[in-house]
Amino acid sequence: MKAFGLEIRKADNMKNLYRDVDNVLSGLPKGEINKEVQIQAVAHALHNMMKPDKWFDICAVRNCMNLTGIFISAERMTLYSTAHCIHWNEMVPEYRQTLMCMILDDFRPVLCPEEETYIMRSGE
Repeated sequence: MKAFGLEIRKADNMKNLYRDVDNVLSGLPKGEINKEVQIQAVAHALHNMMKPDKWFDICAVRNCMNLTGIFISAERMTLYSTAHCIHWNEMVPEYRQTLMCMILDDFRPVLCPEEETYIMRSGE
């Protein structure tokens, strides 16, 4: 059976399964992640949180912030805390749009680093 790109094998073939695992992870230092994995983790976490049937999750924002080491202002974090567990579809559209844009703005250096470099250079 295939699951997420790795073939799940019978217990007597665990050695082969871990050979595949080692091949996938061969470009990473043992026990570490790289920027590309960080970007994918943040993109997937935020995308999942922002689905219409989901709710605002301050834990997802904090976890992404901690993973990437970005800074989010105390004022924004306080605002995000007030929105915790409110379903997106229960928010007025303008507030929902503002929250989503603020989060995407916070994670711009991670999700779109080339734009951040351009903005920093053009603002010098």
